[in-house]
Amino acid sequence: MLRVRLGSRLAASMTFLSSISRQVKFIRHSAVCGVADLSAIAYDVLKTAVERVAHKLREGKKLSTEDIFIIYLGTIVDELKDVRKDVADVRKDLARLDARIDETNKRIDALALEVQRQFVEVHRRIDETNKRIDEVNKRIDALQTTLLEIQKLLIEIARKGN
Repeated sequence: MLRVRLGSRLAASMTFLSSISRQVKFIRHSAVCGVADLSAIAYDVLKTAVERVAHKLREGKKLSTEDIFIIYLGTIVDELKDVRKDVADVRKDLARLDARIDETNKRIDALALEVQRQFVEVHRRIDETNKRIDEVNKRIDALQTTLLEIQKLLIEIARKGN
């Protein structure tokens, strides 16, 4: 009886391993030929293996170490798919943030150009005002010179008249 159980378990394991071996050969061939994405095919193989183990569980059969390992791999792959989805979501968020940062940088650049333009305008106006002040100072100097000459003339007239 023990021999029959071992024989049937061995036969089932051999059939299962043969099936996986064929699928692995297909994966290798597909990967070399570039037919399909290797991870997608590996996921399909693992999914098939997990389904067979689940079928064993429904029948109430005892699971081998390999079966438990396949179930463990199945859970890891599901978690990995979730992690990959989360990473893809984060990448999308980063892409949106990059776009927003680019837009903000463009606005900052535009504001910097506007501020620079205004500084140039203010400096131009200051230069014009300085020129006018210089002209006014020249007029004041000329008036002072004229007033000094008038004062000298008045002093001479006052001296002559005395």
